[in-house]
Amino acid sequence: MYSKYTLELEIVVDRGAEERVIQTARRVYSEHGPVKERSDEAERQISAEEFIDGLQDALLELVEYNPNLRDAGVEIRALRCSVGEPIRVA
Repeated sequence: MYSKYTLELEIVVDRGAEERVIQTARRVYSEHGPVKERSDEAERQISAEEFIDGLQDALLELVEYNPNLRDAGVEIRALRCSVGEPIRVA
């Protein structure tokens, strides 16, 4: 039997660090194996740049493939990401 939890995270990313987050997520994506897309004609691998198109995609990728969660036996069933209003952090 499993227990289901809903975990809500509020993440703040400095705009100057957004590109680093995206590049890190693309590296993680490449390390765990690219997604393959099938069409009637052929199968192709989706590149990291195509799969992770921006900061929201990058954050989802980093959470989904967090090794600490996987090592602890935590299975992620659903992920969502939305954009809030810009804030100033002191």
